[in-house]
Amino acid sequence: MNKKTLSISTIAVLAIVLLFVIEQFIQASYVVKTGLKVLLLLIIPLAWAFMYERSQISTILGLRTFRSKELLPGLLIGAGSFIIIIAAYAILGPFIDFSNIAHNLETKLGINASNFLFVGLYVIFINSLLEEFFFRGFMFLNLKDRISVWTAYILSAGAFAIYHVAIIKGWFNPALMALALLSLFVIGLVFNKLNSRSGHFLNSWIAHAMADSAIILVGCRIFGIL
Repeated sequence: MNKKTLSISTIAVLAIVLLFVIEQFIQASYVVKTGLKVLLLLIIPLAWAFMYERSQISTILGLRTFRSKELLPGLLIGAGSFIIIIAAYAILGPFIDFSNIAHNLETKLGINASNFLFVGLYVIFINSLLEEFFFRGFMFLNLKDRISVWTAYILSAGAFAIYHVAIIKGWFNPALMALALLSLFVIGLVFNKLNSRSGHFLNSWIAHAMADSAIILVGCRIFGIL
């Protein structure tokens, strides 16, 4: 394992562990936790990129050869994800304790019906960007040229799934929790595939944002907004 690969892996492990601790054990507002997430998922990886790559940010983000027509796969996958999530809500809804999820969000993060729409906009446009930059842009696109491609796929998708444990812990029973994590792993693999040819993470960001839109719609139902 070369120095760059080791440093990427170390940053990823530390970020996931620290975010778990922050999410589960630190009594802080959603705004403070969001600031810490920006530091761990965006600022530190960007600092790494500038240190190692020493190039313009467009090069670091893989956007120098970007063409808008490249975004069609992301739009199609995003639309499919939106439909699947709404369908899953309709099918699995009776087996999920949504009142427990709402209580968990309010007690841990201070998220309730009065601020959920603002949080939802952040999740759709900003949080999805942070996650895609980190797990696809920083991890996968950097690792796939330094280690075997499938190892990069598995590491990035696995990290993406494990990262969500801190967020959804306590939401579901063990069976649904396992299903959720498996789904997140598969989603990570699909998002990696979306980005593998283009060399940037915009496709997976679009797909991620559209999927999150469906989740926020479900959240609006949970909080009685819709």
